[in-house]
Amino acid sequence: MEREADPHDLAPTASTAAEQLLTRCLAAGENAYPGAAYDTAIAHLYVGTVLRMAGAAEEALVPLAEARRRLRQLADAGDKSAEQAVGISFADTGDCL
Repeated sequence: MEREADPHDLAPTASTAAEQLLTRCLAAGENAYPGAAYDTAIAHLYVGTVLRMAGAAEEALVPLAEARRRLRQLADAGDKSAEQAVGISFADTGDCL
């Protein structure tokens, strides 16, 4: 018998780790250290990716959109790593639709 997947059952360790990372990043703030803004954007991406992989596609769209917004700001300021990560956020979003 198949049961409906709970978004947090598929990878509880990954889900918990991603959520804790995002919480720590947000608490520290974008100016806490060089690269903190990028790390915060990537933490949003991780949360969205874990949710998507767990089958919670609709729930994943919110952190993926926030990751994309933050990464786009960094990319517009010249951050090449952020520019590449924007593409990942689009791909994950597409996988949710």
